[in-house]
Amino acid sequence: MIFDPYGELVWSGANISGQTLSYNIFTYNGSQVIGVWTGQFEGSGYGMGYDLVLDTAYNTVATINSTLGSPTDFHELSITPDGTALVTVYDKVPYNLSSYGVVTDDPAGGAILQGQFEEIDIATGKGIFNWSSLDHVDPSMSYADPGTTGTDMSNAWDYFHINSIDKDGDGNYLVSSRHCHAIYKIDKTDGHIIWTLNGKNSSFALGNNTAFSWQHDARWRTDYTQMSIFDNAATAFESDAASSRGLLLNIDQSNMTASFALETYPYNYTTSDSQGSMILQPNGNWLMGWGQQPYVSEYDPSGNMLWSFQFGLGTTQSYRAFRSNWTAYPTTSPNISVESNSSSNAYDVYVSWNGATEVQMYHLYHSSSTDGKGLNWLQTANKTGFETWLSVPMSSAAQSDYFQIVAANSANKTLGYTDFMSTDGTTRSPATSSESSSVVSQSPSQTSSVSPSSSSSSTKTGAASKRSFLSAWTRSGLTFGVLVVGMIMGSAAVL
Repeated sequence: MIFDPYGELVWSGANISGQTLSYNIFTYNGSQVIGVWTGQFEGSGYGMGYDLVLDTAYNTVATINSTLGSPTDFHELSITPDGTALVTVYDKVPYNLSSYGVVTDDPAGGAILQGQFEEIDIATGKGIFNWSSLDHVDPSMSYADPGTTGTDMSNAWDYFHINSIDKDGDGNYLVSSRHCHAIYKIDKTDGHIIWTLNGKNSSFALGNNTAFSWQHDARWRTDYTQMSIFDNAATAFESDAASSRGLLLNIDQSNMTASFALETYPYNYTTSDSQGSMILQPNGNWLMGWGQQPYVSEYDPSGNMLWSFQFGLGTTQSYRAFRSNWTAYPTTSPNISVESNSSSNAYDVYVSWNGATEVQMYHLYHSSSTDGKGLNWLQTANKTGFETWLSVPMSSAAQSDYFQIVAANSANKTLGYTDFMSTDGTTRSPATSSESSSVVSQSPSQTSSVSPSSSSSSTKTGAASKRSFLSAWTRSGLTFGVLVVGMIMGSAAVL
């Protein structure tokens, strides 16, 4: 989901087929795009699916599939300046786990889940580089014991749990293993491990307050001299600290030392057992997504909290959170809903447009003709939040009247039209070109002269809220500095 800086919904990707995660905004072929994973969540905390690239009209311009024999996983989707995608893959492999206490009728019948990643050319779909954890990291490095898993291919032991990939200027890769409590620098040519940060076999001398566990989102910062990490410090079966945190480390690759630079804590000082992100903003601030805890927070460069935003309740969670400028013009139409309000003796008209970022006002028209022609302007409302509400006195419209709303930008340029909606609930297909021309000719010409009065339009909350959106999973927007949140509902203990 995308939210504006005030917490209002801009776009919901709920109409994408399958479960979705890992939303982010990238540049591909010189244009802004959204990257998103879609597929099926597996109970042990990984995904089986594929990745989509959406343009600024929310149309699919590319589909990304792994060439490794297994579907892509949701933990990472990054689009590089070279037009390639970095994706994670989880692969089940037969493995003798008798030395780890896994009991099977046939010792060779055990199974392990290895972490893989692949760099893929988006345009051609060809794999450029791939890496598999079992070729380089022994299962004994894991802090997550098999427990009751590992007995067969349907219950493979997730010893590694890959959850982020980053790429440096030399083309080498940075890989995070949640279950090994380690970050690995991977050579771009043959995949050997150049060094390991943290874990059971760290290559670095670790300074005070630098250790982390069950982490996510390891990223290079400051010309590869610092690294940001979301330090969960907890999982569903273990807590190593009182709170999760954002952690910034100084990384000296010459002297092989890691020292503490900065930490950020959530406002409620608690652990997030899964997920999470730590993103450096252009102004030097840090944006924290708190994973299993449904919050997003911003911190100044010294780690002081500036604000915290709650976007859900109960089991609502977010894998990562990002902020970006985003301008979009969906090819869908705005959506309209009309209801009779006997208490106010008026018609409540609701309008929204999922994903449209440039709408500044809505012009409301009505017609006494059942074919929707002969439209007359009634009023204009400034866009307020995801959904805007306009109130029309029943005395102004007969029961057979049709309403239509025109969305316009700050220059009063028409961006789109709703369907015709009757006061009795009857709908009619969108305006024809001739009818659209009629609407344009009657549109108010000056934005300053059509400001709505507070009594006739606003964002209406309560039972009537979001009617236009819920009726078709479509319609509305804002313009800049959006929050991108890959949201899931339900428990996800080890993501």
